[in-house]
Amino acid sequence: LRYVDDFVLVHESREQLEPWKIAIERFLRDELHLSLKDDVRLRPLCAGIDFLGYVVFPTHTLVRQRVVQHMRAKLAAIERRLVSASGRRIRATPQDLRHAASVIGSYQSHFRHANALRLQEALRARYPWMRAIAGVHRRFDYRMEGRHIVVPIASP
Repeated sequence: LRYVDDFVLVHESREQLEPWKIAIERFLRDELHLSLKDDVRLRPLCAGIDFLGYVVFPTHTLVRQRVVQHMRAKLAAIERRLVSASGRRIRATPQDLRHAASVIGSYQSHFRHANALRLQEALRARYPWMRAIAGVHRRFDYRMEGRHIVVPIASP
């Protein structure tokens, strides 16, 4: 499996993977003047394959923890900037709202490809204002640009 400069080889036998790794390293070095990263690992499939922001197991797929940490940091930053201390309203410009909706939408799209229902529920519980931002129209009258809009946050 290959995507840009990441690839994964899967085989039931470690004894088969080791010669493949050597052959790949030789080809990259001799033909392309490249090398593999130092973090090449031969691991059992049951440990999961860390690939493209996911950890893929034979029976399910999880979102990589680093992706979740980055999302939590971005949501916390948005919350500090836009959500009132009471947590009952959002005060933001149309540009702020579009940016926040873009961040939320991007991560939600990423999560759709994993078994992440409980993760999404936990995020909605921790950041109840996400639903309010998703419900805001993305098109605003040009006269609203640069002005602050107050969006109420509905109670769950």
